[in-house]
Amino acid sequence: MKNAHNKITLTLLLGLCTLLLGACGQNTTNTTSSNTKITDNSSNAKKHSTAKSFYSKNSSNQSSSVWNDTKDDKLASFMVTWGQTMKQSYTQCTPDRNTTYTGLHYPNDFSDNKTAFSNHKLSAGWSPDGSNKYKVNVVAIYEDTNGGSTIGGRIYLFTIQDHTPIVYYTEQNQGTPDGLVHFEPTQNTDLSNEFKNIVNSKKTATPKSATTKSSNKSGSSDTNDQKFVFPSRMQGTWYTYTDEDKIQTVSFDGNLWKSMGKTDKAFEASKHPSEITYDANDTSKDNWVVATFMESNDGIFKGDENPSRIVNIRGWYQGSGDGTYYYNTTQTVDGKKIEVLTEAGGAMIATTAHYYKSPALAKEYASNDYYADHHGDD
Repeated sequence: MKNAHNKITLTLLLGLCTLLLGACGQNTTNTTSSNTKITDNSSNAKKHSTAKSFYSKNSSNQSSSVWNDTKDDKLASFMVTWGQTMKQSYTQCTPDRNTTYTGLHYPNDFSDNKTAFSNHKLSAGWSPDGSNKYKVNVVAIYEDTNGGSTIGGRIYLFTIQDHTPIVYYTEQNQGTPDGLVHFEPTQNTDLSNEFKNIVNSKKTATPKSATTKSSNKSGSSDTNDQKFVFPSRMQGTWYTYTDEDKIQTVSFDGNLWKSMGKTDKAFEASKHPSEITYDANDTSKDNWVVATFMESNDGIFKGDENPSRIVNIRGWYQGSGDGTYYYNTTQTVDGKKIEVLTEAGGAMIATTAHYYKSPALAKEYASNDYYADHHGDD
């Protein structure tokens, strides 16, 4: 009986050991499986982190641009000082104000696909953010018309080509056998290097359109959508010959009005409060004016003068008075068509001066009167 009891005890012990070993093996397997899952999750987390980093990098790239308002302003400032150094006067040109030199109208002329760069006919077009839309992406255009002459002027195109900043220019003033307008890279290293520096600026610029949204609450923001852009026919520099035998100028550049040595910014009437008082502590609007179009030109023109709409300019804080008026007409003098800018004032829109596209024309036609002129007693 004792031997039988020992056998039973031994059998039970062996069975218990088997169960314990099985349990240990199962736990080991589960632990290994769990460790494998942790390792896989770690790998997935790493992949997710990498993807997130890549997305963030791409988002950053998308939010920045090759060209923006800040860079455009830097170039505009440089062109003023550089033009003075070169004894030239440059006007910025845009889709709202095309070039006029020798009858060329850029950027609109790009759509004709008749522009050559280094003797190669390439697709080109206006690209305000420098994005790669064409072979040659034009971000800015400046021209010097040399006072309206057909010689001595030039057009500069500031471009991004194959992700590289290149400044092209032309002085072409007549047609070519291939019917193309030919631009060549500028040889002026000061100009080309400055453009490259502006484009490659590491400082991220904030577009004006983004800043105006947050500053509109104060009512003092210089917003693009409320600027009064003067008509394309008025854009540029105009010359008049005064009674003192002196040349005087007036110029329009976008929404800028430059006269009598002062530069003012013109805004739509919608930006101007109906009631406003001068605040001596707020000098930000000292060079602001309100510009509007007259509703009707009836009775002023005879119909064959190709008149523009009349623009009225009043001071931002101006309480009374009619302000200053400007309008363009095309006059026929001695059989020639001449573009004339007329300045006027008062309730009768009385003529105060005629301006022309060059000093020579201003002196030649200094004493001319035109049909649309009013002199207060008419």
